[in-house]
Amino acid sequence: MNLKTHFIQTLSQVGVNPSRSELLINKLKKSYLQPQRYYHNLKHIKEMLFGLLENLDLVQDFISTFLAIWFHDVIYETQSHNNEEASADFAAYELQKLKLPESTIKTCCEMILSTKQHVPNPYTIDCQLFLDLDLMILGQNSKRYEDYSNCIRKEYAWVPDENYKKGRSEVLEKFLQRERIYYTDRFYQKYETQAKQNLYRELESIHKSHIL
Repeated sequence: MNLKTHFIQTLSQVGVNPSRSELLINKLKKSYLQPQRYYHNLKHIKEMLFGLLENLDLVQDFISTFLAIWFHDVIYETQSHNNEEASADFAAYELQKLKLPESTIKTCCEMILSTKQHVPNPYTIDCQLFLDLDLMILGQNSKRYEDYSNCIRKEYAWVPDENYKKGRSEVLEKFLQRERIYYTDRFYQKYETQAKQNLYRELESIHKSHIL
């Protein structure tokens, strides 16, 4: 998939001028190509987009979900606590310039904001699928998950080990305390067991290193 071509073609289907789409995709790519992004980069976006296309039968509002994927991590500063709000604001500003329907922009921004607590708001199948796609990495094989975990550590390289282990443990435990990690039945059946195994394994590794 050529991300730029796909972006321009997708937005052209809802009446956006290709030259305007090109300006926007160049901005988005510049953000996701920042060198400090070891995981939250274009590869992550591409994998989510592939997942979206593979599950089109579940999707009700494709454009809003497509845009939420592209914008949800556009602002990603590990020393900030308002990346989701900043990304949603950026999306609203840029999408209004494209003269997209307010309903599309509103839905896109709501989905982006839902990544803060990873709880669907609105509780639609689109938002559930969007959040499941964002966490698809958790249910991959152990090697792939370990690579992901290492990339997250690199993104927080400025955090001392003890502080990082404490914060990371809290994140992992929060997901494990849920009744289920994935909202859609399809992702639950496909990834839930492996995801929990991966999270438990990383948590155990953190605890062992802390004891040592």
